Amino acid sequence: MSQRFRPSMWTIAVRFVPIWSMLVMIGCSADSRDGQGHDVNTSQAKIPLYIGGMLSLSGAWDGSGCLIAAELAMEQINNRTDMLADYELKMIWHDTQCIANKAPRALFDLLVNEPKKIIILGPACSPGAALTSQVSSYWNLITVLSSATGTILSDRSKYTNIYRTNPHNTNIFVGPFIWAMREFGWTKVGMISDRGDTFNTLTNILVREAAKFDIRIVPQRLTSDVHNQIELLQDENIKIIFATPNEENARTLLCGAYQKGVYGDGYLWFIPSWYKEEWWRMEDEDLGCSPDEMMDLIASSTILLTDASSLSLLNKTTVSGLSPSEIVSAMEERINWPRYQGFTMNNYMAFIFDAVWAIGLMLNNTAHVVEGTGNGQRLEDFSSSPQQFYDIFSRELDQTSFFGASGDVVFADGERRGNSELFQLRGYCPPDWLLRSGFCYMFRGDVKVSWAEAIDQCSSDDAELARIGEDSDLLIIGELWMTNGDTENTEWHIRDVSNQTALDPPVTNMDVTGNGTLDILSVVRQCPYADFRGDVSLHGGSCSEERPFICKRKADITNVLIGVYSSYMDSVRWIDRIIWPGGEVIKDGTEDSRIILDQVEILLPALYHIILISVSACGLLVLVALLIFFVLCRGKPTENMPGSDFMIVFSSMTMFIAVNLIKSELIQSVKDDQLVLLCKLHEWSSSIAVTLGVSTLVGKMWLIYKSITIAGLATSYRMRMYVCIAVCVLADVAGLVLVNTFFPLQLKRTAKGTEIDAIDPNYITERYVTSCSHGDDILPTFLLYTGMVIILVIGTFLSYEVNQTGVARTRDSRHVSISIYNIILFGGCGLVLKLLLENDPGTADIFTSVLTNTCNTIVVLLLFLPKVLFARNRDRDATSEDQDGSTNVGGSLDLVSMSGGIPRSLMKENAMLMGEYRELQRRLFESRHASEMSHAMAE
Repeated sequence: MSQRFRPSMWTIAVRFVPIWSMLVMIGCSADSRDGQGHDVNTSQAKIPLYIGGMLSLSGAWDGSGCLIAAELAMEQINNRTDMLADYELKMIWHDTQCIANKAPRALFDLLVNEPKKIIILGPACSPGAALTSQVSSYWNLITVLSSATGTILSDRSKYTNIYRTNPHNTNIFVGPFIWAMREFGWTKVGMISDRGDTFNTLTNILVREAAKFDIRIVPQRLTSDVHNQIELLQDENIKIIFATPNEENARTLLCGAYQKGVYGDGYLWFIPSWYKEEWWRMEDEDLGCSPDEMMDLIASSTILLTDASSLSLLNKTTVSGLSPSEIVSAMEERINWPRYQGFTMNNYMAFIFDAVWAIGLMLNNTAHVVEGTGNGQRLEDFSSSPQQFYDIFSRELDQTSFFGASGDVVFADGERRGNSELFQLRGYCPPDWLLRSGFCYMFRGDVKVSWAEAIDQCSSDDAELARIGEDSDLLIIGELWMTNGDTENTEWHIRDVSNQTALDPPVTNMDVTGNGTLDILSVVRQCPYADFRGDVSLHGGSCSEERPFICKRKADITNVLIGVYSSYMDSVRWIDRIIWPGGEVIKDGTEDSRIILDQVEILLPALYHIILISVSACGLLVLVALLIFFVLCRGKPTENMPGSDFMIVFSSMTMFIAVNLIKSELIQSVKDDQLVLLCKLHEWSSSIAVTLGVSTLVGKMWLIYKSITIAGLATSYRMRMYVCIAVCVLADVAGLVLVNTFFPLQLKRTAKGTEIDAIDPNYITERYVTSCSHGDDILPTFLLYTGMVIILVIGTFLSYEVNQTGVARTRDSRHVSISIYNIILFGGCGLVLKLLLENDPGTADIFTSVLTNTCNTIVVLLLFLPKVLFARNRDRDATSEDQDGSTNVGGSLDLVSMSGGIPRSLMKENAMLMGEYRELQRRLFESRHASEMSHAMAE
């Protein structure tokens, strides 16, 4: 199981101040509608375990049926004698109404109010879940979701405590939609996404996936003025439209489409199917469209819907002991109970049923694990701190596997893949009626009546005599006449509202000749009829003449399951065929929709890289000057400059070089394999250089510590220091070898968004950032940084001990201590920035390189500038004394006897004094002890 990062309280406070501020602000506005789960078993012998529920019983989504399913599952678990025998599951729930800002308030109430909640179920919708899951994770509470489909929640690095029994949007929408576009040859489609990050993420994924198949997505974001989005799609001649609005916005969007004429047999709308039954019939005075107008749009257009395949089609026994169909029957029976009055069934009831069972099985299987920890705790002793319960619960959920109402329930990184169901909203006609373009037609060839009697008989069937308004209506009737098979009757009563015959309503003194011109005749009433001999044509004839007739009525709307899409197979198992209102597959509105996807890498600016190289070059020049100063000007290097100082100089020079081994606009021609090699060189050189420098500083501090505590510091201690430095460097090399063997460096591309060219919509630019990574596992980071942390801890301890001694501190000890503290400060800042900017590696590289160069420069100046100044001042004093003819006692203490700027003679004298001091202490102690013994014997 992956390790769980536990940040400091400071990080928690900084990151979640905005969320807690929002909780305070919305505290008075949240819906207080809540309740307890249905208590099935009220035995006092059982200990209640409480689930904190956040459902949506009203508001933006009616998921009221989910409460029925959850309480049914709890009842079944509580009635089992082989599960949670000592316990009883209950639920305290809030109605968050699928509104994002109500979810944090509900979570706050669940957390601070008794009884204590052992796990969180919900929120029902993705925006609320995105807000609350990160907060609940810091209480070590697992969140189980059953209807929040947002793709953004799949980010395991951000939402660590989420387990979903329902598939996410990418599974539900992207797969079926991409498949449909490929299957029917659509290469240009429009997309209207709802407001919110979850749908923005879905749009980006859809655009990226579609581009792989040369499919162009024209994205729009839903606003209050839907007419604007519709007009933009009309300008692009979009015929295939994919939309992800909630139910209320779906009515608004389709009403706008109706008002703008974006409907009919030439248009296809692809929308979610999680809305209420007959959602298009909802009366809304502010909508601007009547239910009949909404039905006209739906019946005349191709409306496809998709949602997660919730109920398993397998007829096998679930973990509850019932089959999936029996579970649905139990839910349908309960919906008639008085306490569930007004509740509606929905497509996510099976998911929440399985979510409650997953919780029940997890608690049952971990009860003995909790009791076996040895601290006397049981499930009812659940505590959010420490995270012992969280770790036990999450391990068990990772291993959960059972057959539920929605099928096999198995979690992979908290997610569950599944199938998607495809539906079609289509017109429905009574038996013997023919459906076409949202209308039902009946050819009554069994009787022949006058024109007026035909109108009456159609009215008795809740229809009207077929009206012909355009030439397309004539073609439809002609096709249906051939389908009807009644070819003996060729003349049929109809009504003409196109004014082609000028005979509807009937007039007198007119007739229509074969060529369509009007002649004045005797006073005879004339009525229109359709003649199917040859090409279909309209004529006028006697209204009293008896003919067969055609009735027409609006089709009813029904939601039909037409297929199931498998995300595993990337295919659809058809259950019914798609009915195209126009009789053929809809065209996408373009002849050539091939797009150009330009992938552009975001690189570090060339100016920044030049500045970085310049600063590093200045640092290298300073170090070279130091070497020249100590080597050429002051004698032999082995005598004037200790080996430890040479190591620090070498380490600093390597760091100044390594920090520039990055890809930027200055060297943008680097290929992928070359970039991996560059990353390896940067990692190895910087890691070894830092280890060498830090271990040398700690070694110098150890020598100073030993010189204070031990009289007459032996040369062997200096050799031990070099051995320890070598061991540290070798350990670092071993760690690098292990990491690169088992977790080799690989390129990681982080998408930074897509742009559609304003002039050429077929040109799409996708921007990304490339970085090197050992993967998402925490073990490589542990191997690379643990040794460094240990060395710095030792160095901090030694610095503290030296500074706390009664002996006066030397210059070198102060500078080495400050250097160690400096490395800890800058290193900690760099690590925090790396974590915070994980998804923005370019910015992270800029900050870390600046911190590295700054830290390196400070260390060099702290360690070597005082020595240069000391040597300069000493030479000046010596020259002055020679001119005066005086003898300088310290003149013999040249740089040959320097060790870090402190004369060795003084170090030895200090050690001798310390030895004498300890000897005096020993004698004083013995004298006091002898005096006390003599006194005791005298008594």
